[in-house]
Amino acid sequence: MFEGFLFEKQKFVKWEATELLKKINRALGIDITQKNRKRLYVYARFIFFHKVKKNTNLNLVDIGNLIGKDHASVIHGLKEYEKLKKYPDFNKIRNKINNFLLEDNNGTYLV
Repeated sequence: MFEGFLFEKQKFVKWEATELLKKINRALGIDITQKNRKRLYVYARFIFFHKVKKNTNLNLVDIGNLIGKDHASVIHGLKEYEKLKKYPDFNKIRNKINNFLLEDNNGTYLV
């Protein structure tokens, strides 16, 4: 009985992460799954990694698979996220995503 529940819960968590991916893409008008090294794409990926890691129980491999990256890219992104929080250009993108999520979810969003 619990095995099915755990499977369903994991499917739901992946669905939540996929929805977050779509919302971040919509907020910025880009597709962060594309192979692109432009700063906007890289920062958006780091923000996505952080939000999914903080708000779900997905492991690093699963998080990376959502956007076509490996676990090492996720680890790097999580470390860089913490470093980049002090830079205005990064915070501008982060705030844009957070504001979009706030508006899109009627006042609640994943921090």
